[in-house]
Amino acid sequence: MLQLNINYLAVLAAAGVAFALGMAWYSPMLFGKQWQKAIRPKDDQPLAEGWGEKSMTEMMKGKDMKRIFSLSFLGSVLMAFMLAQFIRLTGSTAGLEGALLGLWAAIGFVATTALSQVFYEGKSPTVFWITTSYHAVSLMLMGIVLAVWR
Repeated sequence: MLQLNINYLAVLAAAGVAFALGMAWYSPMLFGKQWQKAIRPKDDQPLAEGWGEKSMTEMMKGKDMKRIFSLSFLGSVLMAFMLAQFIRLTGSTAGLEGALLGLWAAIGFVATTALSQVFYEGKSPTVFWITTSYHAVSLMLMGIVLAVWR
């Protein structure tokens, strides 16, 4: 049964860690350029409005970035909350246990779902690896925070 006796401050902190990691992960300093290139349509596919030679930053101008980032952060909060439930159910209290639980969640839930997108939706394997590895590292870091700060 889902119990709500978890540390909500830890959940918010874990979500913040994931959000900050995402900002770095998808920046030009890490994987942003490769990710942008990989999400572009293939040559034989028509370009969607807004593509062309624009950077992601240029494409995002005019969109409601506050709403996009708020919803992304809310998704991180939900993910951290659910991971906190797994950590509580397993009795994990060490950082390594939390990290391992986060890795298992990433492999079991994120990677399998994302792999289906490669097979059925024609998503790029590069997008799969960049996105899945982000979620794996993110869940591992969240697991550390949530296990240690119960």
